[in-house]
Amino acid sequence: MWKKSVLLLVVFCVIVLGRAVYKYVYHEHVNVEETQADYMISAKDLAAEFSQNQEEASKKYLEAIVTVVGTISEIDSEGILLNDAVFCYFTEVISEQQAKEVHIKGRCIGYDELLEVVKIDQCSFVN
Repeated sequence: MWKKSVLLLVVFCVIVLGRAVYKYVYHEHVNVEETQADYMISAKDLAAEFSQNQEEASKKYLEAIVTVVGTISEIDSEGILLNDAVFCYFTEVISEQQAKEVHIKGRCIGYDELLEVVKIDQCSFVN
């Protein structure tokens, strides 16, 4: 009788653990456009924080939704470079003009030490 109880307990634990692992791995994706930004910062200030203390800036901004304000320095097929310091990846085609100040919201994915730019993905323009 106790073997059945132990077996049922083990099966129950495996099911609960499996569900927890599934929820952790396949969590809901955040819709960046509809989510309130955690931070609003200029492109120069964001890049300065990462270049001065990358570890602290990563703790603060990594995976956070940020609104970045800056002037477009370059546009390419993947995205926009703001103030030569923040690269914003877009999913749609970009038709903005250079040298225009913009507000862009996206998810901060880190700092590229080689290029010395902060990278943001899932970007969209804020009106």
